[in-house]
Amino acid sequence: MKARRGLTALLLAGLIQIGGASAAQAGMVQPPPPPPVPGCKWCSGPPPPPPTPVPTLPAPAGPTVVQVEVSLSPTRLRRGQTTTLTVTAASDDQVTAVVRYHRGRPTTYQGKVSSSGTYVKTWKVPRTAPLGQASLDVTVKSDANPYSGTVTFEVTK
Repeated sequence: MKARRGLTALLLAGLIQIGGASAAQAGMVQPPPPPPVPGCKWCSGPPPPPPTPVPTLPAPAGPTVVQVEVSLSPTRLRRGQTTTLTVTAASDDQVTAVVRYHRGRPTTYQGKVSSSGTYVKTWKVPRTAPLGQASLDVTVKSDANPYSGTVTFEVTK
C-alpha cells in the first residue's frame, strides 16, 4: 500500500508538472502589443485651438432682371376703334412701338416704362387705315434684358 501511495503521488506530481507547465504557459500567453502611435505635432502639449471662423459677406445683389411682356388688346379691330398696347418691363426702360399697316407710312410711339413697371399706349385706328393684317414692332431698350418683337393685328370693316 505504501508502494501504491508512492506511485500515485509520483504520477500525480508528474501530471501536475506536465499539466501545470501547460497551464502556466497557457496563462502566460500575452496578446500582441498595440501598434505604435503615429507621430503628431502636438504630442508634447495640448492640441492646437480650432480655426477662427471668418465672417463671409452675402453675394452682392445684381440687377434684378424683369421679364418683358407685351400685349395688344383687341387684336381684331374696325377702323376708328381704339386698341391698347401694354408693355411690362423694368422701370425707366425705353419703349418704341412702330405701327405698320400693309400700305402707308408707319406711325412711331415712344415712351418710358413707369415706376410701376408698365408702359401703356392707347391709339385709335385711322378711318383711312387699309383693311387686312397690320403689325406692331415693339422694342424695349434695357441694359439687363433688351427685347424686340412683333405683334400682328387685323383691321376689319
